[in-house]
Amino acid sequence: HAAAVPDTPPRVLKAGDAEYSALRRLLAEKAGDDCDRMSEGENEITLYPLDSSHTLAESACWLAAYNSANYYAILSPDLKTIAATVDIEDGYDYSDGTIESGGRGRGLGDCFSLARHTWDGKRFVTTYSAGSGQCKNFPGGAWELPTRLTTVQKP
Repeated sequence: HAAAVPDTPPRVLKAGDAEYSALRRLLAEKAGDDCDRMSEGENEITLYPLDSSHTLAESACWLAAYNSANYYAILSPDLKTIAATVDIEDGYDYSDGTIESGGRGRGLGDCFSLARHTWDGKRFVTTYSAGSGQCKNFPGGAWELPTRLTTVQKP
């Protein structure tokens, strides 16, 4: 079962905002060397309320030739403690309780992987994953082969 998430617009923290520096430092320390974009520039941090006790933080993590990913962490209400990290290496988009992840295997885009991770009220659970299988030299790949298929029951 998916947990209900508030229909509240995200809050975006930028360099110079009161909470930005401390939160950026907290996220960068937890991410370690896995997120080189955390130590580069002044990336925004987007905060999404998940419920009254949890906020999802999203910030740029890494960038490659044709793939990129964000870092996701679940924060305490005061934004001073990381309650949990979201163990997704290639997540790139959060919306309405779901993080999309995946990437292209080659620049041509003839092979790919993708997944969806859904907030269940405690953590993000993988609810869909698929890949294209072999790279066959045409954009979009030959097929989408699910490896995990779940019916998500919305609240």
